[in-house]
Order: sequence, then C-alpha cells, then structure tokens
Amino acid sequence: MTADVTARAPGKLVLAGEFAVLEPGHPGIVAAVSRHTTVELRWGEAVLRAQGRSCTWAREGEDVLPSRPEQPFSLIARAMAVAFAHMQGHSIRPESFGLSVSSTMHAEAGAKLGLGSSAATTAAVLAAVLTAFAVPFDPLTLFKLAIIAHRLALGPGSGIDIAASVYGGHLLYRGVDSRWLQRLLARGEDAGDIARRNWPQLTLEALPKPPLPWQVGWTGEPASTADQLRRLRRRRRFHRDAYLAFLARSDAGVMKLVHALQGPGSEPFLEGIKATRQALWLLSSELGVPIETAKLSRLADLAESFGGAGKSSGAGGGDCGIAFVPQGKGESLAKAWPEHGITPLDLCAGTEGLLVAQGVPLPR
Repeated sequence: MTADVTARAPGKLVLAGEFAVLEPGHPGIVAAVSRHTTVELRWGEAVLRAQGRSCTWAREGEDVLPSRPEQPFSLIARAMAVAFAHMQGHSIRPESFGLSVSSTMHAEAGAKLGLGSSAATTAAVLAAVLTAFAVPFDPLTLFKLAIIAHRLALGPGSGIDIAASVYGGHLLYRGVDSRWLQRLLARGEDAGDIARRNWPQLTLEALPKPPLPWQVGWTGEPASTADQLRRLRRRRRFHRDAYLAFLARSDAGVMKLVHALQGPGSEPFLEGIKATRQALWLLSSELGVPIETAKLSRLADLAESFGGAGKSSGAGGGDCGIAFVPQGKGESLAKAWPEHGITPLDLCAGTEGLLVAQGVPLPR
C-alpha cells in the first residue's frame, strides 16, 4: 500500500473574456489566486468528508455512488469515477480509501466568494486518486479529465476555472468546442480515451503578470454561475446580432490586454480592462442578463476615481470584482470600498497551480 496523498488546487479570478470564453475559439484571461481546496486521501474507510458532513461511497460498475447524492459529494464521486476510468490498463488494488475535502474559498459565514471551488475540488480529487494508485499524469491530461468530470457533474462550462486550478499563474485561455466534447460523451466514449485525444480550439498560454497589483472586492452577494449561464443561453437566441457584437468587443478587449501585458507601461492595460467592462455592460443591457450589479458598478467606478480601472469578475450578478490602480492608491481604494458594502479580500494573484504530496505535508 502506498502512502497517503494530499492534493491542493488554487481558485481563480477571471480578468477578462467572461461569457465569450464559452464559445469555441474566443479568448479569456484568468489568474490563480491564493485561496485553495485541499483533498486528503487516506487508506482505509470508504468515507467522503466535506463542508462538515460525511457519507460513505461504493463502486458499482463504472460508477462511484455516494450514500448522499447531493453536492459536493456527487461532484467528488464523479471525479473519482473519471479517475478510475483513466486507470484502465493499470493494476488497481482493491483497498478502500477516504477523501477529506477542505476549502478556503468561502467567507467566514460560509458564503461562497465565486473563486471556482468546484473546479479546484475536481482537479484536486483527480490528482489525489491518480497519485495514490501510481497512475502517471501530466497537467494537460489532468486538465482534460477535470473538464470531463466537471461537465458530467455540473453541466457545460468554459473550463477557464479548471485551467487556473491546474496550471496556476496568469493564462490566456481558449476552451474546447463544447459540442464536440458532448458528442464524444453522448456516444459513451471512455473518459481516458477522450483525454488522450487532441482537443480542437484549446489554448493554454502563460502570460506575464499585470503591470499593476490588483485589488479584489467581494460584494457580499453570492451569485450562481449556472443561473447566469442559463439566462445567457436562453436570451442570446433572440438577440443574435447583439451577442455576436459582444463577442467581437470582448475578443478585442482581451487581445488588447494580452498586448499590454507584453509591453511597457500600465495605461494600455487599464484601457483593456475598461474595454472588457464596457463589452460586458453592453451585453447585460442588450440581453437583459444582470452582470454588473450596483455594488460591482461602484467597485469599478471607485477604481477609476483613483486613476485605475475595475470590472466584475466571472459571471457577475454578485460575487467579486477586480480593480487595478496606480502604485500607492490601493490602500485608499481598499478603505473606500467598505463604505459602499464592498469587502476587500487579501488575495495574491498568479499563484502556483496544483500541488501533490505523498506521505509528507504540502509546502505552505
């Protein structure tokens, strides 16, 4: 029997490209953050522990069945099942094990912050199980397996949060063609075989860090990404021209940011943040999807009043916003936000990606 395993994956914040990155070939920029999900695998009792609750689990054919079918156990079980599917051809021992999942991606009261905890959980569970059974994997394989598991458990998404959890740092991301992936899954193709394929449209490119430090503010209003995506998919059918115009604006803003990150000075970067904010504002106005709430608007407007720029991050409707202001202005902005119901979060950007340790503690 091998040693116990610990895996830790970071959360994320999207800098630009929200919603557009759902479409094949359209770019987004994401950064890993210094909040994490940690998964501890211990040999012995077949128990899952998360969020102060626990349940048992059992394998039935190709499935992993938790005794409690609700989240987060259904997500954990799906990630385990995908890991087992990838192990085909390897010698798998029958020993039972338990998984304990803990996270620092919630506020003190337990409310979610919108940092991608489900993506980090998926990646960390997969890494822990594969490592425990001595099944080799590289970051790209882990990313693909996590995309499959996350999709099977929670439905389609861009995968940009999973990219941050696996790779860390700052990334330019273009996701896989969702329809292509769904066709493979619908006809029952094995998860391991899908992961070994070349995925069309997929881009994972490391980027330099922004020229200015970021400030992150939490609105205190948890938002549902799934609800936002349902609204978008329902309404874009009736506003096709507006949606296509949004994609063009978003792409232009993202590429403006990419060029700014590769050049000197901060002003082009701030202009790129403003351009992507404007693209989201127009999408919200024309399709009726509530993205930039009153608090998120105030967050960004205050950043501009200090000579910087800000915007919502992710699906909007609440959760967090990000801001970039000139050196020396960050403290003043952080003091101004609470007057408007916005809580500054102490988050480092561009942290390392997924880490795995076997038999020893992970470095802090």
